[in-house]
Amino acid sequence: MTTTSPNSVLSGYRVIELASERCALAGKLMADMGAEVIVVEPPEGCKTRLWEPFADDVTDPENSLHWWHYNTSKKSVALDLDTDTDAQQFRSLIMTADVVIEAEPPGRLEALALDWEQFREISSELIWTSITHHGRDGTDPPATDLTLLAEGGPAWSCGFDDHEIPPVRGGGNQAFHTACHYAGPSILAALMWREDSGRGQLIDVSLLNSSNATTEFNRKKFIIIRHLPESDGPECLDGGDGFSLLKRYKCRNEKRKPPKPHPPVRRLAHQQNDPGFPHLLMQ
Repeated sequence: MTTTSPNSVLSGYRVIELASERCALAGKLMADMGAEVIVVEPPEGCKTRLWEPFADDVTDPENSLHWWHYNTSKKSVALDLDTDTDAQQFRSLIMTADVVIEAEPPGRLEALALDWEQFREISSELIWTSITHHGRDGTDPPATDLTLLAEGGPAWSCGFDDHEIPPVRGGGNQAFHTACHYAGPSILAALMWREDSGRGQLIDVSLLNSSNATTEFNRKKFIIIRHLPESDGPECLDGGDGFSLLKRYKCRNEKRKPPKPHPPVRRLAHQQNDPGFPHLLMQ
């Protein structure tokens, strides 16, 4: 079902999305902003149509709440890209599009002559967005949202320093969502740039790098001083000066508690006693 308003920010734009759990949110963001988003599914339907829970507990491809959630405001078409007839229909569809969003394994679309390189010259205003493991010039090993969070670093920062429990995965498909949140604003920026330049472009999003970027100071400390981050546990969000967020304190029962408040100058001096502090400031 589509509910696009003519006053929506992306009203009048067409987005072609190749069905995949990895890029579904990026298409949803475009649809929710008013774009006409057409999801291209295989003939048997996207596999996420069979993911529970199901409406009224009735297992049916049309009843998956997971599918409903990620595909609000979208249209859908079934095409077998491995057949000549459907591949040509896909080409015709792409020629009407402003944006393409796909998360196919690198090389698959190129082998079918259905990739960015085949369209960039004949559709110069097309914006092509790829979401892959390492980026289009890297490998694409088997991965799930869980393994991406573990490999990218966020899971390393969740749990407790004493490692009484294993690292904790954040819920809600955070690795896929993070990559899609990088893709969304990038598409908007590319559309704005196209208004003046008249040219489209390729947006290359790495799932792994997107997850790693969310580790923030842990990543910087590892790059700069080779310090392996520890699990954060419950943090004290003392706020105020911005630096106290970097410090965490334990009480006797091993739980966290916020530090006693210090005047801003003393608090800054306290942080400067941390050997890693000046290195962080240099970044």
